Amino acid sequence: MHQPNQADYMAETIAKIMKKYRLTGKVLLINAEQSNQDNEGVGFANKANTIPNQDNDVLYPSASLQKAMTAAMMIQIINESKTSTNPISEYTTIERWFPDLNKGAAITISQLLTHTSGIVDLKSERDPGFIMTEDQAVQATVSRINASKLSLTHFYYDNDNYILLAGIIRHETQMSYADNLTQRIINPLNLSHTFMWHDVSPQTHKLAVSYRSIGPWQYRKPRLANPQLMSYIVGAGNLYTTPDDYLKFQRGLHNNQILNVADYTQLTHQPDQPKNGYSGGMYHRHRGKLKKVYGYLRGTNYRNWVQLSGDSQYGIILFSNQSRSAATVKHAAYDILQLFSDKFDAK
Repeated sequence: MHQPNQADYMAETIAKIMKKYRLTGKVLLINAEQSNQDNEGVGFANKANTIPNQDNDVLYPSASLQKAMTAAMMIQIINESKTSTNPISEYTTIERWFPDLNKGAAITISQLLTHTSGIVDLKSERDPGFIMTEDQAVQATVSRINASKLSLTHFYYDNDNYILLAGIIRHETQMSYADNLTQRIINPLNLSHTFMWHDVSPQTHKLAVSYRSIGPWQYRKPRLANPQLMSYIVGAGNLYTTPDDYLKFQRGLHNNQILNVADYTQLTHQPDQPKNGYSGGMYHRHRGKLKKVYGYLRGTNYRNWVQLSGDSQYGIILFSNQSRSAATVKHAAYDILQLFSDKFDAK
């Protein structure tokens, strides 16, 4: 008779919690103390083609989880510029790169990194109607900001901040954002399952399909990420990845592969960091002992939740391709953490 072991128990319990919230997707649970990583797929990534989420080759849209990658590259470029004849810092204002941007002389790199620029663009995540180049996406962002009559003096989460950062990265390196991502993040970390949106297709890769559960019915309203929208949000949510690759990235932020300890502190403690702790693509709490981020792709039911200890040794990475709301994804992650980790308060 088969005796259930710890791995079986974890898999069954994670599946029960995911089903309780009517979620499908991939859950990576990290507990360094036990030298344990439990990677569980629940339900189908592609119901029509019977591809399960347990398949390690299934790719998921990163949504806003990409912002931390953009921020890390920005920190690299700031520090590389220190030996140049025209150095930049977190305090550099962005009219240097966007002379036509209204109020560009009053917005700093730090304010982009912390969403405290005052930019309010209600059209920052809408289908533009055609596939854009990176340059077109950045220029369209400047135009939208100039056309907007809204402005704030406090934290406001807006994709435009990170699209502008992608534009600065392009300008400073004279390379595309995609090439920077490959050279600065993907290759150094050997991320074999992380790709820009234009490098994947349903014909060449196993892409998780977005679904919605409606009443007792599951796998309704199937759809993939809109390529036109993906082209629009360069640097802010237009790549595909997996929980395993994303953990490698998070650990690379402070183990000298991407950033060193001083660089990581710079990333997570920007001068304009708001009271909610947002800096460099994530929310940082409890004096840096906890970091978390939520990602959602407009017009779909892809929802991601990452909650890790500051050193990325404990926590959870949950990528969902069937969901109803942000709350269901977060509550599922909390429930799983409370059962399997006592390293930090799940909430």
